[in-house]
Amino acid sequence: MSEENKSVAQLLHLEIIQNYNLDLADKVIHPDCIIHTPVADPRPGRGPETAKEMSRYDKDMFPDGMTFDHYNIIGEGDLVSFCWVAKATHKSGKPVEFKGIDVVRIADGKIQVSIVVHVDQKPRIRAIRNIAERSSWQKRTGAVANEHRIQ
Repeated sequence: MSEENKSVAQLLHLEIIQNYNLDLADKVIHPDCIIHTPVADPRPGRGPETAKEMSRYDKDMFPDGMTFDHYNIIGEGDLVSFCWVAKATHKSGKPVEFKGIDVVRIADGKIQVSIVVHVDQKPRIRAIRNIAERSSWQKRTGAVANEHRIQ
């Protein structure tokens, strides 16, 4: 069961977000699933619709998609944890990479709880902050900003 749980636990990243397979959310996310991620919204969401909203949010921020690499995948009973690296190109054209750790509970073959327990958001926040600053500056001055600020 542990190997099957490991596979199911990774579907949120690898299929629903990375491959933008929103229909899969209804099949693998329990209707009462609690999804807690500090990335887009610090308040926990519930069910497949939250997973779909996360995927849409990421698709908007990263129109060319995101790729995830999972490693150190550990499954014990109904719990699975794994480390991950996500890579994408922000809609500004700048590449970003961030890392995190998820803990997922599987019940009846579906994701019951998904918690991002750690995410290194510095690259993502820096890119978004610089874009916001550039946008604000452009509105005030009417000028075109240099692209070198986003790193």
